[in-house]
Amino acid sequence: MISNQIGWAVGGNGIVMKTINGGTNWLIQDIGNYGLMNDILFIDNMTGWITTYNEDGASTIIKSTDGGETWSEGIVQTSEYVEFRKLDFVDASLGWAIDRWNGYLGKTTDGGATWEIMDIGAAGDHSISLQSLHMQDANNIWVVGWKSDWEIIYHSEDGAATWEVNTQESFNYESGSSGLHFVQAFTEKIWTGGRGGTVASSNDNGLTWGVIELSDYPTMFDAHFVHANLGWAVGFDARADKAFIVKLTSE
Repeated sequence: MISNQIGWAVGGNGIVMKTINGGTNWLIQDIGNYGLMNDILFIDNMTGWITTYNEDGASTIIKSTDGGETWSEGIVQTSEYVEFRKLDFVDASLGWAIDRWNGYLGKTTDGGATWEIMDIGAAGDHSISLQSLHMQDANNIWVVGWKSDWEIIYHSEDGAATWEVNTQESFNYESGSSGLHFVQAFTEKIWTGGRGGTVASSNDNGLTWGVIELSDYPTMFDAHFVHANLGWAVGFDARADKAFIVKLTSE
């Protein structure tokens, strides 16, 4: 969401959904055969990116400059196998994307026209799955995933030159997060969505977490808050065989 009214969501089969009334109604845009779309990010009403992955194992990042009406592909500079899962931009030029299974990061300095692949320090460790990232600014980058049964959080304060690594034992694989997003940098608050219907928040820069279990929404893939007390989560309810988008509020 770029505001409390306008936002986008993606899934499989080239379908993009857009809301202009805070999620009450969603307009469907069919952008073609891009296979599975893991993430979408708009930084304003016109400029946005989607991470894609098709059945042939090819992953790329596409960009729109007209509010999602048309899309163009960026060039990924690597011979490695990558599946881009999440991405974030600090401005229209500088952005990062994470590879889900192989511990790589993609970096662009030209708005997504080209992407350079680098190692976060987890390449080759197949017990690690990177799930989400957030750019607090050009230097402070956060990446979250899991290693075996525990949450793992990477933090860089120098634009990905070096990383501090922490594991979290407050929630395991079954309720592990699949999205990490700062909503108020001044208060150092983090919200994340998780498996098992879990939404977790931290008020101390990720040192400790408070976990809320939402049994009516069993699998939270991601959560995004436009401010500390208002956000949306997306996920899937296997019991009802349907996806959901739920509005989240807190005091």
